Parts: sequence; C-alpha cells; structure tokens
Amino acid sequence: MYEFIKKYNLHFIPFIFLIMLFLLIRMRLSFSYSFDNDGLEYYFVHVMQRIMLHKPIYPNPESFPYENCLYTPIYPYLCSIIIGFFKLDAITNLYKTYVLIRLFSYVLVLAQLYYLIKLIKFFTASKFHHVLITALFLFLITGHIFCIRPDALKLLFFSVFFYHLINYFFFKQKTRDAFIAVCS
Repeated sequence: MYEFIKKYNLHFIPFIFLIMLFLLIRMRLSFSYSFDNDGLEYYFVHVMQRIMLHKPIYPNPESFPYENCLYTPIYPYLCSIIIGFFKLDAITNLYKTYVLIRLFSYVLVLAQLYYLIKLIKFFTASKFHHVLITALFLFLITGHIFCIRPDALKLLFFSVFFYHLINYFFFKQKTRDAFIAVCS
C-alpha cells in the first residue's frame, strides 16, 4: 500500500484538498453580506468613500467628527482606482464594493502564494514540500489578509522584497532584483 501511495504521489491529496478547501471558503466569504468579515472593513470602505467624495483621508482628528486614518494612503487609493475602473458607486452600492475589494485582496493572496512557491524553490525541489508549506502558510495567516485591509498588500510587498533580496544576495546578483527589492 505504501508503494502505491508513493508511486502515484497520493500523499499530496490531503494537503491539496485542504488548500483548495481553504481557498474556496475564503472565496465564498468574499461574497458574504457581512460588513465586517475580519476586522475593520467598514473603516477602510469609509476611507475609500472619502476619496470618492474628494475629501482628504487624513482629516483633523482634533475637530468633529474626530476621525483619523492610521494607514498609508497607497491601499485606499489603489482600491479607489479599482472601484473607479469598474464604475462602482462606493457610496450607494456597498455590497459590490465589498465584494470587489475582497476579491482584490484574494488576488493579492494568490500573488503571495506565487512568490512563496518561488522562494521555496530556492531551498528545495520537492513538490511535496511546496504543497505542505503552501498549506501551512494558508493556515497560519489571519483572516485579515482576505478582507478589505492593507494587510494583503503589505504581505505581498514583503514577499516580493524577500524573494528578490534572497535572489540578489545569494543567487543571481542582478541589478533588477536589487531594484525590485528596494522598491518593495
């Protein structure tokens, strides 16, 4: 029986199943009607609405309505560009806005997985290790990564930085990798 499992690589199946199940569940949650899947989504949508209304995202926190924005502007502006590209009204069509930006975060996670697998290839050629580490990564990241939060973008930038830094210092020494690492 062990030879049969090893011959046809059946030991991959439980981990691939778990990866697919986890990604499917997160995809389904992207279409949820919940206004807060996992942490302050309504806050980030409010910041994007402020951008769409041509208001500053950094208002005066000492005057009414006592708002503040603790994050860098790249994520809300990037999301506002995506919302504008699909011609959504983020003020009145909240459900589609939530779904669109959650799917954007989902795509960012898939890009992270791509860079994770590229990084793993530096250290091992075993496909089983690729699948196992991908499954562990998906189980260890928080739900914030899949929501309307800048966490997915930050982790993607870190993944890109780390991959290109390792590639530059230990493998290819191309200026392109150094440039991408610095920009990330």
